[in-house]
Amino acid sequence: MILRSSVMLWCLMSCCFFSSHAALIKKIWVSGNTKTKEFIILRELTFKVGDSIAVNDIAEKITTSKQNLFNLQLFNNVRIFCVDSTKQDLEFYIDVKERWYFYPIPIMELADRNLNVWWVEQNHSFKRLNLGAVILQRNIRGRNETLAAIVETGFTNYIALQYEFPFIDKKLQQGLQLSSSFYTNKETAYKTYNNKQLFLRDDDHYLKSRFQIGAIWRYRKAIRLRHSVEANYTTYNISDTLLKANPDFLLNKRTYQQYGLLRYLFELDYRDYKPYPLKGYLINAQVTRWGFTPWDNIHMTELSFLGSYYVPLGHKFYWYQSLKFKT
Repeated sequence: MILRSSVMLWCLMSCCFFSSHAALIKKIWVSGNTKTKEFIILRELTFKVGDSIAVNDIAEKITTSKQNLFNLQLFNNVRIFCVDSTKQDLEFYIDVKERWYFYPIPIMELADRNLNVWWVEQNHSFKRLNLGAVILQRNIRGRNETLAAIVETGFTNYIALQYEFPFIDKKLQQGLQLSSSFYTNKETAYKTYNNKQLFLRDDDHYLKSRFQIGAIWRYRKAIRLRHSVEANYTTYNISDTLLKANPDFLLNKRTYQQYGLLRYLFELDYRDYKPYPLKGYLINAQVTRWGFTPWDNIHMTELSFLGSYYVPLGHKFYWYQSLKFKT
């Protein structure tokens, strides 16, 4: 529903609370969402129609709801107003300003690990540049779905596709992300000597290639809590030329390698604004397993943990500390 600016001004001037009594939320009005579906916005609120809330808690719920909506990264501006029209019933008015959802991003990157290596050791060769583009289309169908495509050529020929469905169920708790990528190289580092990489190039054939396909299932029952399960499979090929240069490039004189991956992620995120947090905390724990069948060529398990804490110190100063470990 699109509201006139005069109505929004009336809502702001009428936002007064008479006591600390509990009031019933009668209606939530949404405006400004020309593309975004209303249920995507309502999903991020800390209140819903039919809730009974203490009037003293309204300001905090509005602040948290605004943070949740900004963290969707769909809106440039979010305003939430409340009207106590009958001293018993509350009405909330939410006005959003949508962002531009199509992002073409050019790519120009070095194949080497830094500018010094490229300039000095590789004689600043333009053959060691990657050129391409990222095409990012967000909020497809107004459901916060995202399509990303990456195309690169040069030192590495690379193509990748990814599509993310934030919600695939009626309760808006489960999401799915599908992805696939493929790359090839005609030049690659094949061994080290005196702590420096040695490179091999074949202009007529690809020395190595990799294909990967995968999916991530996400479960987000609460706004701040997320569980994810990722599964993907990777195949890796090298040429006979690379094998002759280094028989142990893939170990045991193999020219082909394959392995599956299974990862579980637990995330508890109470940061105020994810792209630039100033207050709150984050807990992220993962367990990853590479190789779970007899024919996989890699078998390894990894455990990792990240804990971050953000504290405002006042006078525009903030403190951030983090603990990470991996085994």
